Amino acid sequence: MTSAASVGVPMGIYDYDRRGRQHPFAAAVAWGGEAFRPDTVVVNAQPVPTVSFPNMDVPRGEPKLEIQAHEDAPVEEAAPSSDSFGHDDGRHSDKALRRLAQNREAARKSRLRKKAYIQTLESSRLKLAHMEQELTRVRRQQVQLPIAVQQRASIGQRIRAGSLLIAAAIAGLCRACSSAGEQENPLWGYYHHPSLIQSSTGNSETLLPLLFFALLRCALPTGAAAFELEYARWAEEQGRHAGELRAALQAEAAEPHLRCLVDAALAHYDALFAAKSDAARRDAFHVVSGAWRAPAERFFLWIGGFRPSDLLATLAPQLGPLADDQASAVRTLQRTARQLEDALSQGLDKLHQTLTEALTAVDVDGGGGYAAQQEQMAGAVGKLAGLASFVEQADHLRQQTLRNMHKILTPRQAATGLLALADYCQRLRALSSLWAARPREPA
Repeated sequence: MTSAASVGVPMGIYDYDRRGRQHPFAAAVAWGGEAFRPDTVVVNAQPVPTVSFPNMDVPRGEPKLEIQAHEDAPVEEAAPSSDSFGHDDGRHSDKALRRLAQNREAARKSRLRKKAYIQTLESSRLKLAHMEQELTRVRRQQVQLPIAVQQRASIGQRIRAGSLLIAAAIAGLCRACSSAGEQENPLWGYYHHPSLIQSSTGNSETLLPLLFFALLRCALPTGAAAFELEYARWAEEQGRHAGELRAALQAEAAEPHLRCLVDAALAHYDALFAAKSDAARRDAFHVVSGAWRAPAERFFLWIGGFRPSDLLATLAPQLGPLADDQASAVRTLQRTARQLEDALSQGLDKLHQTLTEALTAVDVDGGGGYAAQQEQMAGAVGKLAGLASFVEQADHLRQQTLRNMHKILTPRQAATGLLALADYCQRLRALSSLWAARPREPA
């Protein structure tokens, strides 16, 4: 006996195929259609006894109904999915794409950080190399500085020793001249009695002044030597500024960086003008003569330096194409510089004439002598005091010309002009070296 009440009895209204669609025929039966399946019965609250009929088995070869064959067919189960609507594959693909995009962005940022780090390392390496060069130069100057100090100290020792020798010589001359009857002016007796030199050949007190004056002739004045050393350092520093300007122009540096380099180069020229002014107050002849410059530089010298108008004419073609207003301003500046140069040259010519008249003036009264000559020379020395003023005015004109050119030009053009000026000065010094080392014909 088998019980017809079964928990696993299918209910037609809730039967769906594997695609989620309801069987139309099963739905029709559930809503009032006649049952056609022997196992489809309504489950009652109380169990109903069933009657079994012996030998009522359905033959095996009897065909089944179409609906039964359809239900008995094996159903392929879909792949497990967390989403009942099958959207999980799309979400996974979107998430993977987003993750790939994030990885690419992170890799790009990492490459940028690496590139910036490499650039920082390269700039640090260049700064370190520059600092090493500066350190080497400072050490070299420190090695040379004691030599210069020793030379100055030796000159000072010579001067102090010479002053002591002068005192001893004067004392010896006084004693020698007093014996010759020249008590009032012993030195005058020294000049008027050459026999004193012959008679005192073995006397060191009378021969030491001659040796002292010979030493003074060999010794360079302290002010001139200091200025020449300072100018040598300035020329070396000018080469360094020129190298920085050339590197910045070749690297197409930004205008703020070029402006800083141009300001530093102009300040370097201001330092030279200040040093020349101090040296001119001590020894104007030394500055005006240009003895501290190379021979080729002295060939183009004008009151201790270059002519601003000639400099503008030389450097203007090196600046490249200029705008109309820039070209007009440069021509006006050149014309103004030439007028001021002519005024200074006329003043210097007048100073020459005044000195000539002062030195060739003749005393009409005829009561001259040594005192009159001394007074005449004192007047000439007083007139020479204006020579330092001419040097300062000429340097002021050069300085203002450079400053005005800086205002007219762009930072890149100003850097190009200063580089051309430094190269021009360097070529003049190189020409002087080649001229000094040229092979000379035997006399």
